[in-house]
Amino acid sequence: MQNRKEVKRTSNGQFGWLYKVLRTVFFLTKVLCQEKCVEPLPAVQAYLPVGYLRFCVDRVALKDWSPILNSIAKNRSLSKICVYSRSRWKKVREKVNTEEKLEKLWRCKGNDRVWPVFYTNFLVRCLVDSIAVSTRDSSTLTSIILDGIPLASKYLNILCSGLNNNEKLMNLSLTQCLIGDVGCDLLLGSLRNNPKIRVLNLSSCRLSNRSAACLSVFLKRRKADVLQNVWDQFSLQSYEENSEKMPQGLHTLILNRNPKLGDHGVRQLMCALKADVWLRSLSLRHCGITKHGAEIVIKLLQTNNVITKLDLTENHIPINTLQTILRITKRRRDVAEAMVLKKRFRVDRRRNASENDIRGSTKKDEKCFLNRTERFGKYSLHKCRRRRRTQKKAKPTKETRSIKDEDSYRRKKLCDLESQLLNLIESNCKLKEELRGNETLLNEEAEQRTRMEDDLQKASLRLNDLRSKVIMLNCLSTKACGESRLLKGLKYVFDKLESFSISKQNGLEENDILDNAEPLWSSPLAHQRGDCFASCTHCPTLKIVTL
Repeated sequence: MQNRKEVKRTSNGQFGWLYKVLRTVFFLTKVLCQEKCVEPLPAVQAYLPVGYLRFCVDRVALKDWSPILNSIAKNRSLSKICVYSRSRWKKVREKVNTEEKLEKLWRCKGNDRVWPVFYTNFLVRCLVDSIAVSTRDSSTLTSIILDGIPLASKYLNILCSGLNNNEKLMNLSLTQCLIGDVGCDLLLGSLRNNPKIRVLNLSSCRLSNRSAACLSVFLKRRKADVLQNVWDQFSLQSYEENSEKMPQGLHTLILNRNPKLGDHGVRQLMCALKADVWLRSLSLRHCGITKHGAEIVIKLLQTNNVITKLDLTENHIPINTLQTILRITKRRRDVAEAMVLKKRFRVDRRRNASENDIRGSTKKDEKCFLNRTERFGKYSLHKCRRRRRTQKKAKPTKETRSIKDEDSYRRKKLCDLESQLLNLIESNCKLKEELRGNETLLNEEAEQRTRMEDDLQKASLRLNDLRSKVIMLNCLSTKACGESRLLKGLKYVFDKLESFSISKQNGLEENDILDNAEPLWSSPLAHQRGDCFASCTHCPTLKIVTL
C-alpha cells in the first residue's frame, strides 16, 4: 500500500506533466473515435504515450480520417508529428474537393482500389490545415516531419500560415514534398520569426539555383536577427548562466537529391556560410556538384571552423578532393569532442570541489581544536627523521655516475630514434598518397590512350572507304571522257556520210568524191582512239583496279 501511494505522489509531483499529456491524448482519441463509431488504429496509438504522432497515409481508410484530423487539430500536448507516404501514386485528384465527391469516388471504386484515398484535394487540404492549426496554437510541438506528401503552392500556403506564428519549432522536414523554388521561398519567409529552428530538411524537393539564393539570404538575415537579440536580451555577466536560453541559429541543413542545385547554387550557399557560427552539419548528396564546386567547399572549410559534418557523396567529384574534405572534417570532430570532454571534466571538478569544501569545513574545525603541544612534538619528530635520512645517504661514487651517464645517453638515442621513425612514417604516408594520385593519373592516361586508339581505328576505316570511293570516281571520269571523245568521232563520220549523200544527189561522180574526201587516219576519230589508248595504259587507277 505504501509503494502505491508513493507511485501516485510521484506521478502527480515530478512527472505530473507526463501524466497530463497521456491523459489528454488518450481522452481525445477515445472521444473522437466514439463519436464516429470507429475503433482507434493501433499504429496511431503506438507512439501516443510519448507525445509522438506517427502514421502512414497509405494505410488509413476513409472512415478513420475524420478522428485523426480532429485529434491533430484539437490536441495541444503533441511534441512531434510524423506523416509519411510510400506509395508511387503522387498525383492529387484536384476535382475531388468536397466530402461528398470523396465518398462517391470511394463507393464507385469498391474493391478495385489501387491508389490510396489520401491523394485527393479534400484530404490533403484537411491534413495540412489541421497541422497548421496545431503549430499555431500548440506550445509543445517541436518537430514536424512530412515525407512523400506532395505539397503544391496552395497547400504550402496553408502550412506557412501556421508556421508564421510559431516560435518553438525546432525540427522541420519536408522530404519528397516537391515544393520547388516558389515553395522554398514561401517556407523560408514563414520561418523568419522562429528563433529556435535548428534542423531543416529539404531533400528531393526539386530545388535549383533560385532556392539556393533564397537560403543564403535567409541565413544572413537569421544571423543578423540572432545577434541583435543576443545584445538586446543578455549581458556579458549573465551569458554563462543563460547559455541554454540563448537564441541559436540553424545547426543542420539537409539538401539531398536536388540535382539542379549544381556548382552555382553551392557557390551562393558558401558565400552565406563563410561567416556563419552555428551551422555544424551540411548534407549535399546527389546535387550535381563537380570538381569546381568541391574546391569552393574546401575554401569555405579553410575560413569556417564550425562545420564538422559534410556529405558530398553521389556527386561528380574526384576521390582526392573528397578525401581532403573528410580529413578536415574528421580533425574538427576530434577537436570538438575533446572540447566537450574538457567542459564536462571542468563541470564535474567544480561539483566535486563544492562537495569537498562542504566536507572539509567540518574537518578544519576539528583540527583547530588540537593541542599545540602535540603539533610541536610531531614537528620535532619529523626533523629528527630528516637528519637520520641525510646521514644515511652517502655521496655518489664514480661507478654510479658513469651508469647514470650511460642511461641518459641511451635515453637520448632512443628519443632520436623515435623521432626518426616518426619522420619515416610520415614520409611513407605522403609517398603512399602521391602514389595513389599517380595511379589515378596513369589510369586516366590509359583510358585516354585507349579512346584515342579507337578514334584512330575509326578514322583509318573512314579514310580507306574514302580512298576507294575516290578511285572509283576517277575510273568513272576517265570512262566518261573516252565515251565523249568517241561520240565526237562518230559525229564527225556521220557528218561526212551526209556530205557524200548530198554530193551524190547533186550529180557528182564517185571518183571525184573519193578524191576530195579525207583519209580515215587523218580523221579526229582516229586521233581520239589513239589518245584514249595511251591515257588508259598510263592511268594508275586502272592498274589498281586490275590488281
